[in-house]
Amino acid sequence: MRGPLKEQRTDLPLVSVALVIDKNGFPMDFEVFAGNSSEFKTMAQAIDTLQKKYNFLKTVLVADRGLNSASNRKMLEDRGFGFLMSQKVSNLGGKLTDVMTDLSGYEDLVIGSPEHGKFKVIADYQKTNSQDPAETVSTTLVFTFSEKRKKRDEAILEAWRKVIEEKAEKKEELKASKYGWRGMVKTEAVLPEDEPEETEDAKKEINKKARTKAKKAVKIIVGVDEKVYEKRRDWLDLLGWSIRRRRSWPESRITKINQSRKEKK
Repeated sequence: MRGPLKEQRTDLPLVSVALVIDKNGFPMDFEVFAGNSSEFKTMAQAIDTLQKKYNFLKTVLVADRGLNSASNRKMLEDRGFGFLMSQKVSNLGGKLTDVMTDLSGYEDLVIGSPEHGKFKVIADYQKTNSQDPAETVSTTLVFTFSEKRKKRDEAILEAWRKVIEEKAEKKEELKASKYGWRGMVKTEAVLPEDEPEETEDAKKEINKKARTKAKKAVKIIVGVDEKVYEKRRDWLDLLGWSIRRRRSWPESRITKINQSRKEKK
């Protein structure tokens, strides 16, 4: 994890933990990384350390969307690992977004019991690293939807809207964080009232003053960003998951690993 905590807890250290569990869900080992280190880079490092220590064969990695990059998925594919990762759904493109928001194609998680949620499967989802087209991995993309959670999220969204409207009426300043209701706020930059008016003289000085003013300007809440609000309403409780089954390893590799285990004993 990087940056400030979403919970606004400045009294606690920010760390990232890699946890290993067995098939029964019991913790086996863990590794702690500094909170300001990039998860994209520490994932391979954590896997290397733990694999050397345990020589594990059958592995499925579970991670949130902060680790769901094309390069990480290619790295896992090359190792023969399976994975289940939360998938960001706001940048899938128009075609997939239409498929995701079309609720008519969803199936019940429990047949005949829609109250337990619904799902839709995209069998061959290709994700390519924009900086390296060779890093393309085919996965199964699963969308999920819950009517019960949608109602809860609608209530939260409306509560956030009320908070924004109240703050806009008071002309409050928006802080740096974009989490929660702050992510759908409409603002305008306001300069301190005591700033002198600029003239047309000395254009170099004008540019210098403009840069200084930009640093001093504050964002004042003026209302709800309706486009963001409507987009969130359309996507209430629509979640995405990238899934890939682990690959069966060649017998020669399994034999080599088993031999390594015997030597360690």
